[in-house]
Amino acid sequence: MSSLPEDYRQRCMIWIIGDGEFRDTLEQLVRSQGVADRIILHGWKPYGQLPDFYRAADVFVLPTLHDYRALVGFEALQFGLPLLQSKLDGAASEVVLEGRNGFTFDPYDVGALGEHIKWFINHRALLPAFSRCSRGLSTRYTVHNAADNLVAAAQEALDG
Repeated sequence: MSSLPEDYRQRCMIWIIGDGEFRDTLEQLVRSQGVADRIILHGWKPYGQLPDFYRAADVFVLPTLHDYRALVGFEALQFGLPLLQSKLDGAASEVVLEGRNGFTFDPYDVGALGEHIKWFINHRALLPAFSRCSRGLSTRYTVHNAADNLVAAAQEALDG
């Protein structure tokens, strides 16, 4: 947020959901960068409350530095959210269709993330199309499809 020009900062808000060992450091950083009015640290929330945050969001951002295959991107798809997803999430290639429902980025490149945030601000009119693409992509990831894939894999293993 602090890397964005002031006019862009005033046009977006970042909500951070969750807690961890670096919460105090993050709070201090947000205050020291003068962006406490634009970044809200909501802390840990029960799983049942997360849909409210997804519904209220315009874009979902996952800046993870490492994840085998984060489920939150799949959850964001279910809510039709455009995505900004770290390339270091193992699921990035499954949940992001570059330029169609979102973008992947290098989480170590703060400038790249800022440019993607600016892109969404400048192209706000495209959010509904990105949302439709996310919803369509989410239909691949249903319990029924997962069960079918498991049965097919088991049958293939049995067939040798």
